[in-house]
Amino acid sequence: MKNTLIFILFLLGFILMGTGGHNFFSDLGIDFASFSYAEEEELQKEIGGLFCIISILLFIKARSVKRKKEQEKEQERLRVENEKYNLWYNSLSEDEKVEVDYKKWVENTPPLRQETEYLNLIIQESDNFLFEYAEEEEKGNYKYRKLTPLENRIVNGSKEEKEKKKAEAAIRIEENRAAANKRKADLSRRFKNDEVDKILKNTLWLGMTEEMLLEVKGQPNDTAESVSVGKVKKKYFYGKRKNRLGNNSFDFEVNLENDIVTGWKDIVN
Repeated sequence: MKNTLIFILFLLGFILMGTGGHNFFSDLGIDFASFSYAEEEELQKEIGGLFCIISILLFIKARSVKRKKEQEKEQERLRVENEKYNLWYNSLSEDEKVEVDYKKWVENTPPLRQETEYLNLIIQESDNFLFEYAEEEEKGNYKYRKLTPLENRIVNGSKEEKEKKKAEAAIRIEENRAAANKRKADLSRRFKNDEVDKILKNTLWLGMTEEMLLEVKGQPNDTAESVSVGKVKKKYFYGKRKNRLGNNSFDFEVNLENDIVTGWKDIVN
């Protein structure tokens, strides 16, 4: 209704401004004794312009009031929604709150920033660990800052994920233990107890057999062999790499004579 009245006022002003010489004052029986016909027509146009200006101002004011009411309505809606959210959020357990916060972090954080924040938190967690176990005089080398529950979630995963990782780790530990026991039993059938202990510690010793060497070091990356009367000499090479010239090179060499280890050395080149 208000907009209709404003439009009528504007239309009236527009008509008064664009009469093309028609004098509405005469039609209405209004006579300005001191005004000439031309002056009355000019006054009519000025009044029409004033009506237009007033109608435009009223329209702007109405729009402003409407926009303000819409903003207030939206603010009220957001306030109610926020109150509902807070009531719901506060009813959650601490673990559930962390999961909600984590989902919001994932949704609102670009992937590249997620990766950066994750790496920074890994560094912080490492600093915290080193700080905890450092000597008192070394603690100043590390920046200790306790991670928030959300940061812990980002670095270490959810409670369910941690439980899953823990279960998987327990399985791997059990598998490794079973494999170690199996290997020890196999070695015990072939070698003496003191030799088994050295092999399990990955220890080399002079006089060990080729079979023992392979148990300690595994298959070599390369071999060299020379045969003479009553002697078979071998060289086993480990730690294959490319040197500066692009040729194959090795870090470690073991010497055998008639399948018995006679020495070893680090290769520097």
